[in-house]
Amino acid sequence: MYLGLALALLALGVKFFQEAIHLLFAVASLPEDKLVLVTLTLIDLVLVGTSSHSGIDMWSFDFTRRVAIVVGHEAHGMSSDALVHEWVSIPHVGRTESLNVAMAASILAMQVAHARS
Repeated sequence: MYLGLALALLALGVKFFQEAIHLLFAVASLPEDKLVLVTLTLIDLVLVGTSSHSGIDMWSFDFTRRVAIVVGHEAHGMSSDALVHEWVSIPHVGRTESLNVAMAASILAMQVAHARS
C-alpha cells in the first residue's frame, strides 16, 4: 500500500517539474515588455494604456484602483493590441496631436495622486 502511494507521489512530482520546466521555457521566450505586463497582471494590477485618440477621459477614470500606467513610444504610441486592460486619454486643446511621453506620464501620475488623496 505505501509503495503504491510513494510511486504515485513520485509520478506526480515528475509531472509537476515537467510542466514547470515547460512553463519556464515559454516565459523565457516572451519579449521583456510583455513579460513585465503579464507579471503585473498576475499581481492584480489593472494595466492602463494611454492613447491620444481613444479611451476613457482621464477625469472619468477610476484611479483609486490598483493601476499600472503603461505609456508608449513618443513617435508611434502604443499599438491597439497592447496587453492593457483599459485605455485612458488625456484631453488636449488646439492642434496638438499628442503629448510628450514624459509629460503624459506626469499628468497621469498627478491624476492618480489626486484621486487617492
